[in-house]
Amino acid sequence: MANDNPNPAVAYVEGRIAAWQAVLSTLKSAMAGEAGGKTIDGIDLASAGATQNGNVGLPIDLPEGAFLGKSVPACVKLYLSAARKKKTVKEITVALREGGVESTSGKFENIVTSSLNRLKIAGEVIRFKDGWGLPEWYPAHIRASAPTGSAKRARKKGKKSERKHSTKSSLVTSEQPVSVKATDRIVELLRAKPEREFSAVEIAQHLGVGVSVANMVLGQLRKASKVKMSAPGMFAIARPQLMAVAQA
Repeated sequence: MANDNPNPAVAYVEGRIAAWQAVLSTLKSAMAGEAGGKTIDGIDLASAGATQNGNVGLPIDLPEGAFLGKSVPACVKLYLSAARKKKTVKEITVALREGGVESTSGKFENIVTSSLNRLKIAGEVIRFKDGWGLPEWYPAHIRASAPTGSAKRARKKGKKSERKHSTKSSLVTSEQPVSVKATDRIVELLRAKPEREFSAVEIAQHLGVGVSVANMVLGQLRKASKVKMSAPGMFAIARPQLMAVAQA
């Protein structure tokens, strides 16, 4: 005979059991005819057949407290698995908030976005123009074509390296003619005032070039013994040049 006045604790447990039995029934129906199930943080979700648009069937209602104690990335994967459809960052953020995910951040959507990007790098989600989905929803050729963050960074690094190489090549090309003319101009400047020392900055300003170019030309002149470094960063005409001027 049923107890007309059940203990509140017993009633609560029985209610939870009934709720989970309903979820189990839904899952079994969804898994009918499919190869098997998938488990995410202890919750079984049916494997979804690959489709072209990210919609893999009817959504599954998650039980109350399904997100409790889970990380944001885990909640994102669990929600997408249950939603069975591509979702935008905003939709995912709202769903996690409504599902009980707590955060002290005033910009929870940024946390969700960061989690999605980490999952994308790990190959656990795929990003599309109209939302985010799970890789298992799609055929191999779509999964293979979906860029990951690491691949994107590699391409960016490659482009940056190409730009750097191109800039360096153009710098060398453009500086070589300047350097050839600059050697004589530097010697003339230092020879005109042999009693004083010039800094690389002063010489660069005199030539109308960058300090790096001036230092490059000064290095060539020092190697040719036409200019000496009288002090760190200071340059003067070499003594043989002074003798040549005196003889002249």
